[in-house]
Amino acid sequence: MTLVLATHSKIYGDFKITADTGERCDQLKKVVSNEVLAAGFAGDFETIIEAIRLVELGEGDPKVIAKTGVEGLILKEGRIYLLDCRKVWKRPKREAFYGCGTGSSTAMAYLSGRLSVKPRAKLSEDDITAAFKFTAKCRDDCSSKFASVCAP
Repeated sequence: MTLVLATHSKIYGDFKITADTGERCDQLKKVVSNEVLAAGFAGDFETIIEAIRLVELGEGDPKVIAKTGVEGLILKEGRIYLLDCRKVWKRPKREAFYGCGTGSSTAMAYLSGRLSVKPRAKLSEDDITAAFKFTAKCRDDCSSKFASVCAP
């Protein structure tokens, strides 16, 4: 159970790992990058570890990473890719951000609302920080602390 957010230049992921039973594991950094892409992962602990290992080994094809069964977001060549159900979807360029994980709908609604009151505003680091904090207040399976990696 987690929150991963992506903009066109950065991936952000919280550290919390929670089982369906409510048990918590040690914290885990779920964002990683290589020379080709940046990625953040959610879902099953073992699947996240497998996907992180692939990225660290230099894998550059989102379809290969998706075959692990991981849920995640990838930044490659300025585009956001969603990985889910062993498939990959390229998000539209016009979307300034996208999320995955159990807290994603809360965070995306928060960011949409925050940006709607700031005409012509660009998404800032403060906006992302606020989204993680808000989501953590609403959901106990997401953390307000997060790591980030920049797109290559």
